[in-house]
Amino acid sequence: MTKQVRYSRYMQLRMEEVRLNREHEEWKEILHNLNPPKISLTTYPRYHSHKKTAMVYDLDAINDKLMDIDNRLKEIDEELK
Repeated sequence: MTKQVRYSRYMQLRMEEVRLNREHEEWKEILHNLNPPKISLTTYPRYHSHKKTAMVYDLDAINDKLMDIDNRLKEIDEELK
């Protein structure tokens, strides 16, 4: 029974890892497709529009999301060792 539980947990972590890696790549693709804003010397350009959809994204929010994903992937990696 213990082996089944370990295997089940292992598969759960691997599936989460695959999902997070996919999500990470999707966010990176969005970052890659953002228009660079006109640079202002007084403010950090926080909001960028998407080249194709013209949706506006908050760079701080995207970077926070990517950091959260990276941290969770590190936790998964540690647990799988």
